[in-house]
Amino acid sequence: MISLRKRTIAGCILLIVAVFLAGGIAVRRILKLQSDADSAVMQLQLHLNEIERMRHSLERLDSAQLLFLLGYEGQAENIFAANEAEFTAALQIFREKGVYPEGEDLLADVEAKLALYLKSFAGMKTDADAGLDPGGRYSGESFPLYQALADDLRQLQNLSGQKLQEMVADHKNALNTVVFFVGFATVLTCLFAILLEASFICSIFRPLRLLAKRLRQVRLGDTTEVDTVSSSEEFNEVTKEFSLLNKLLRDYERFYKYSRLAAEREETAGGGNVQADRAAQTVNGKPRAVAELQMDLEDISVRELVDTAVQTLKSQAEAKAIRLLQEVPSDLPPIEADAHKVLWVLTNLIGNALRFTSSGGQVVVFARMVDGQVMVSVSDTGIGIDKAEQELLFAKYAQRTGEKKPGHKSGLGLTIAREIIQAHHGRIWVESEKDKGTTFTFTIPVKKQEQDNS
Repeated sequence: MISLRKRTIAGCILLIVAVFLAGGIAVRRILKLQSDADSAVMQLQLHLNEIERMRHSLERLDSAQLLFLLGYEGQAENIFAANEAEFTAALQIFREKGVYPEGEDLLADVEAKLALYLKSFAGMKTDADAGLDPGGRYSGESFPLYQALADDLRQLQNLSGQKLQEMVADHKNALNTVVFFVGFATVLTCLFAILLEASFICSIFRPLRLLAKRLRQVRLGDTTEVDTVSSSEEFNEVTKEFSLLNKLLRDYERFYKYSRLAAEREETAGGGNVQADRAAQTVNGKPRAVAELQMDLEDISVRELVDTAVQTLKSQAEAKAIRLLQEVPSDLPPIEADAHKVLWVLTNLIGNALRFTSSGGQVVVFARMVDGQVMVSVSDTGIGIDKAEQELLFAKYAQRTGEKKPGHKSGLGLTIAREIIQAHHGRIWVESEKDKGTTFTFTIPVKKQEQDNS
């Protein structure tokens, strides 16, 4: 069973990973689109710049031919040569930067017509040198080639502009796709978060409802076994502790039942019937409450046991303004015992100590290791016990000095405590001095393995 804490952490990690994964993919895609768009825009912008250079150079070439016709041969030739180089350089850059397929044929046509255009100007110079009129060649060859070249460059420019628009549209569509992906991933992440939250709520509230139902049953007197709530390690631990508490309540109920019944029979019965009633409450010389109990041995920590008992009776001590302290070393070895029954003994002793200690007094629970046994003592600053009473204290129905009502006896509490401790192969005794307090002490051997190690 995975703990609720681990499931919650795992769910949060998965949620964070999903968010970062979706965000990372989206950012990566956007950056790639941006990079591709920047590269395409730069290429198209370069194409447009070079086309503009070629158109400008072509106009200057035509102007040079007109100057040649007007008789400015030298100046015309210089201008023509400079713009021929400018046009050729722009055309070379245009081709080196990559030509889209639709422009390949158009660019090849420009190159072919440029060669004819340059050859036509050379023919004009040859005609002039031969004394012929170059105007006929200009109007018949050069100018039509100029117009054809200008049309081709205009088409290249329009094609580049169209490519730029298509690229912007593609870029927009790609961005829309990324936005859709991010939105879709966000919806999935939200659904995952909702499912995670629903699972978290169900894993908490369903076990809580079951535990609340069991608490109501216990409050109404039903102390039967509690079924395990299979939800998480935490709730299984709560159910386990609740089951242990429920079992302890059943033990208390059994102790109370037999001690109350025995006290009532002694008060109402008379003569020889008293002995008969007492005999009826024993099995093999032991109180029936003890004889009917089963010992569930397990490794238990004395420190945790004492802490549980002290916390249980803390409010009772505070109500009487009594200091309830504990002194238990942290390195005490574990004991093999029935935790519920030893806890019952310990709470019984602490409860008696609080009962016979006045306000402002003190009750201390301390434990130590002595001769392979853990010795637990409950010491108070109460009224103390006479020496004569100490010898009868563990007898059934013994009465302590200081009881509020004459004839009210302690019942089977200490007798049962003695039988429980003896069942653990331990001892229990009392040390007290009148008006100077009382100390009850019991011992339980440590686990055999721990004894061997020590």
